[in-house]
Amino acid sequence: MNIEKIRSLFPITKKAIYLNNASKAPLNTLVQDQLQVFLNTEYGSIGNKAFYRDEIRVSLSKLLGGLPEEYALVTSTGVGVGIVAQGLDLKKGDNIVIPEREHWNNSFPWLQLEKKGVEVRFAKINEDNSIDPGAIGKLIDDKTRVVAIAAVRFNSGYRPNLSTIGKMAHKKGALFVVDVAQAAGMIPIDVEKDQIDVMAGCGFKWLLGMHGTGFLYVNKKLLIGLPRFYLACLLRTPFMINFLTMMTLENLRRVPLLTHSSVRGRQDSSCYLILVSRTFIRKR
Repeated sequence: MNIEKIRSLFPITKKAIYLNNASKAPLNTLVQDQLQVFLNTEYGSIGNKAFYRDEIRVSLSKLLGGLPEEYALVTSTGVGVGIVAQGLDLKKGDNIVIPEREHWNNSFPWLQLEKKGVEVRFAKINEDNSIDPGAIGKLIDDKTRVVAIAAVRFNSGYRPNLSTIGKMAHKKGALFVVDVAQAAGMIPIDVEKDQIDVMAGCGFKWLLGMHGTGFLYVNKKLLIGLPRFYLACLLRTPFMINFLTMMTLENLRRVPLLTHSSVRGRQDSSCYLILVSRTFIRKR
């Protein structure tokens, strides 16, 4: 496919030079066509589904590595990181290491854990916005439970050496969590080669999808049972968080699914309250 054909798929190129993919990809005709297929299939259908999660998981695994069953579909990168941050059984005295000036999606969920006595350590970045793996490594110790970083920095475009940092984390028994919002679809990512245990990303940037689409990868070696729970509000949408592939049938029988029309005083009949594991992943 030549450049002219590619440009023809993006109607916005007829009136602008678009350089803002790092924020949001412009809608292209292929996606628009599939959206119409989705709407036409869902409209008035009985029993027919226009959205097949398994197909998307297969595509994600081919693009980013790992197994299809290790992917869950979420609504954004921040939701994915937040699920992990709230799902880990961290205690007072534990610590998390992240570079300074990380995107809020990969910093606020960790900072929230300070209320539990978890220390968040910020590794200094260089004046040119590059990241020295050694600056991260010297903050990792036997109490480090998570090392989190973006595969591509949102504010500079810098690409850290993921495999080197991941090996540092694993040497101390910590999880390596990677935000690939700015990377998926743009640069090669391989969860095995890059030493990634947990990965969250979105579909509306270089994957050329829509807002409200995202994914969460969790290495299946980290999945465990459901000893404790927290409440999560899931919108009634094809892109709602799908934990079902991460749970065994035995565990599902122990998870009550509730519906309610009021969530903190907000009337919204499209909201579900579902009890989801707080400890669905464990220390490596």
